[in-house]
Amino acid sequence: MYHDSLTPPVSGRRPGCSIPFMLLVCAPIMATKMAWAAQWAGIGPLLESLLASWQVQLIQFIGPITGILVAPAVGAHSDRNTSRYGQRRPYMFFGALATIVCWLLMSMIPSIVAAGNHASEREQTLVAVATVVCYLWMDIAVNAVQVASYLLISDVAGDRQVIASSIATMYSILGQLCVSVFIWTQGPATGYTKWFFTMLVVFMLCTVGPVCRFVQETPREKYELPPPTHHVLLSFVYGVKTLPKQLLVFFAAFVLTEYGFISYTGVKGQFFGLQVFDGTKAGADKCGANCTYAQQRYNDGVALAGGLTDNLFNVLGLLFVGCLPYLVKRFGARTVLLYALLPQLGLVLLALIHVVWVDVILVVATTVTQQTIYSLIIPLVLAVLGSTDDTTRLGLYFGALNTAVCLGQLLNFAVTALVLSDNGTDFSVPILVGGIVSGAAMVVIHKLFRVQLQSW
Repeated sequence: MYHDSLTPPVSGRRPGCSIPFMLLVCAPIMATKMAWAAQWAGIGPLLESLLASWQVQLIQFIGPITGILVAPAVGAHSDRNTSRYGQRRPYMFFGALATIVCWLLMSMIPSIVAAGNHASEREQTLVAVATVVCYLWMDIAVNAVQVASYLLISDVAGDRQVIASSIATMYSILGQLCVSVFIWTQGPATGYTKWFFTMLVVFMLCTVGPVCRFVQETPREKYELPPPTHHVLLSFVYGVKTLPKQLLVFFAAFVLTEYGFISYTGVKGQFFGLQVFDGTKAGADKCGANCTYAQQRYNDGVALAGGLTDNLFNVLGLLFVGCLPYLVKRFGARTVLLYALLPQLGLVLLALIHVVWVDVILVVATTVTQQTIYSLIIPLVLAVLGSTDDTTRLGLYFGALNTAVCLGQLLNFAVTALVLSDNGTDFSVPILVGGIVSGAAMVVIHKLFRVQLQSW
């Protein structure tokens, strides 16, 4: 149904497209990852300047809630889409267009804020509301582009699903690195808002545009599809309820794994600044050149967590993903997934050992867990559905598994808030809990997961 001119479809099992064509189709993942990485780098500080801290924390829930609702809906509806432009590309095109318009509006908001130093309280409220609306708008639009992009990648990949997912993950890592390098070289994104959002717009145009133009999709006919069994907005419920047993096991392990990882990423700056570097947070963000030794130690810890450590995490992830198709082909997806979960158990050691170089190594090693579990989502879905050659539920089940990330986030927000309310500023505790939960994910895979996937 989806092919490039170099690899025409043949009878029998659908072959994979050429590698150059796969590089083209996977490119939009880079733009969507840049969007997520940029969300708090560019929008977070802006919200902090407009709203109280508790309000900003509340707005964080928009992300996972939107993911739970939008991703399965887009996946399920695109499975049934009979547009003459294809199943996936309409979502990519209109999602990208909506995202670009949102970014252009966002680039203007700081100027409005700066010009409104003496604005009335009502005007300041309107600016804050506009920022939150743009935040929600961006979440919906980027989710649409991301889900449709991954599904289109699967459609063209044929029997090269692991290679395609690995290339998509490489693009994802490169997107993160682009945002990191921008902030590293130029300083905080809030100081270069227009250039920052211009960069995002250019990458979105240059990656999504060629895919919408050059990838050929054969539209589905209505008679090919069974009648709908649920409302599209309830796809997240229906998708999780109807997951085959093995995908439900993977879903549970995915929730636990993401809970564990977010237990670190949600507090990484405070953990390194307070626990590892033994610094002081009070006034550290405003002291400038007059920081005390303790304040400087805190700032050094935050910089290490968000700078060198994150970049090493991404670079190692890039190298590992390049080897992933070979590992899956050689050892099988179940074995690779099981052993890839092992590095995230290191979060237990991270919470107990406060030696800088040891902690950096432990954090960087978790990239193996994250890149593996994300890269295997669609290959595992198709491995389960493959026996019946039924791909009409690919989008539904991919969206359902995407909610695992969001559920892990929501669960972590709640538990971390509860833990910190009892332990003050001891950020080692939520990380310790995250390491234990990651161990539970490994037990789930070892005891219950039986999917056999051993191909490129």
